[in-house]
Amino acid sequence: MSRAYQIRLSPDLQDLNPILAGSSIRSTENSHAPYALNYTLIHYVTEGSGTFCVKGKEYPVRTGQAFLMLPGETASFTTGSEDPWSLRWIGFNGKLAHQFSALPPVFDIPSEVFAIMCDLSDPDAPNNVRGYRIAAELMLLYSLLLDPTKQKPDYVQLVMDHIDSFYMQKISVAELATSLGLNRCYLSGLFKKRVGFSIQEYLLKTRLEASKRYLLHGSTIKEAATLSGFTDVSNFSKLFTRDCGANPTVFRKRALESAASFQKNRPE
Repeated sequence: MSRAYQIRLSPDLQDLNPILAGSSIRSTENSHAPYALNYTLIHYVTEGSGTFCVKGKEYPVRTGQAFLMLPGETASFTTGSEDPWSLRWIGFNGKLAHQFSALPPVFDIPSEVFAIMCDLSDPDAPNNVRGYRIAAELMLLYSLLLDPTKQKPDYVQLVMDHIDSFYMQKISVAELATSLGLNRCYLSGLFKKRVGFSIQEYLLKTRLEASKRYLLHGSTIKEAATLSGFTDVSNFSKLFTRDCGANPTVFRKRALESAASFQKNRPE
């Protein structure tokens, strides 16, 4: 089943001015050839999945995510062959429109606007009424994602806090991104830019530091590995040796000998 509509709007607003909106239900069209726009266009996936291509890179897009086409950029998109998507879109301009370029090419739509963006237009309403309604929805989206006066969560610190608390459990970067309502690539780039290395590297460092503490408190190598979140003891030993320059057994022996020597030679 495939059905599409598009409406032209002209509410003539200054900040965010919608000029068109539309939808495509369970589209089976394979692709849309590359083209460029002179306005900003947001596509929101209400069902299914597909691929968005811009600047020579491809981005997978799933239900609940949006992809962004900016003025002057040549982009294309393709629906999933086995899971064709349904789309809603808004094209707009205005003095705040350029700020949407700060978003990644694919991003999650905040839950606060999910229901609204699933029903962009009332077919019985005049175009100017629909236009003002969509403008209000755009302003809500802007305030949630881009408003400089609104304090944004410290996503990097949230990731580090989660890893510090739950390093012993299975942790997926994709699941972390989903829980924060962010695109995985965007979150990874944000983290690496600030911390200097990837989320996976931070997780590994945290687990290795934890394993050292367990070893020094009398845990066996297997216990230290398991308690630190490693599922393969052999791989844990290799990673530990590479990081510390000594295998877990030698590390513990040296640390205990050093502690005993310190206690023996400590001044009374």
